Amino acid sequence: MNNVILFVFEGKRIETGLLKSIQNLFFGEKPIIYAIFGAEIYQLWEEIAGDPDLDLVDLLRERDVNQLQGIRSSDISEVHLFFDHDSHANFASPQNQNAIAHMIDWFDNETGNGKLYLSYPMAEAIKDCKRDLNECFECEAYISANIHYKELVNSRSDFRSVKDYSRDDWIFLIAVTILKASRLVFGTYGSRNYQEFMGVDQQAIFVKQLELFIRPRRSVVILGAIPFFIIGYFGKDLYDELRLPDISKHCSFFCISP
Repeated sequence: MNNVILFVFEGKRIETGLLKSIQNLFFGEKPIIYAIFGAEIYQLWEEIAGDPDLDLVDLLRERDVNQLQGIRSSDISEVHLFFDHDSHANFASPQNQNAIAHMIDWFDNETGNGKLYLSYPMAEAIKDCKRDLNECFECEAYISANIHYKELVNSRSDFRSVKDYSRDDWIFLIAVTILKASRLVFGTYGSRNYQEFMGVDQQAIFVKQLELFIRPRRSVVILGAIPFFIIGYFGKDLYDELRLPDISKHCSFFCISP
């Protein structure tokens, strides 16, 4: 086995369902495996910071032996890590926010140490959306309420069942995520071409979340992680499918520019 793509997830329930969906709809027969770290992102950084030469596959095998049985680091061509920002777990402490900044720098290349993608506040953010953008929905999640965020999403989402997502559903959810992230990073309204959007990377998103929401408002802009992976992987061809100008006619996401 070689040229395998490894997905590393913080948890299992929704994340593995999302992976199955995008694998069926976007990746086909490409060899993809996953492993569950089973703890918050801050604990992963403690492991890495304590031993910079640590082999990630060996570390994950200790936590998820069934998924990585017989897999060696040399079998893996790409590593993509998907974790929650989990601000409610640490109340946005400066120490943990610094750890996240370091991790984004460390996990900055899928063919090197791996590529990190963050969900704000957690993986369920991808479902937190309405089909009709004329029906206003929440773009901001307050840290003090995030312990109940999963239940809140399931009470208001039009995309509750991940296993039932169509490719058109994914295209819509990716487009909404990108428009929100662009509004957060650039602070201006409207869709952007692919080259402009390349400036909306994980570090830029985190910096703006910290500057505009985490520190002053004790909140985050709701953003799922997987849309950024899909756009990063498939590039301009998929980006051009998103019909961003059509969606931006219905919602300017003005609430993201406090």
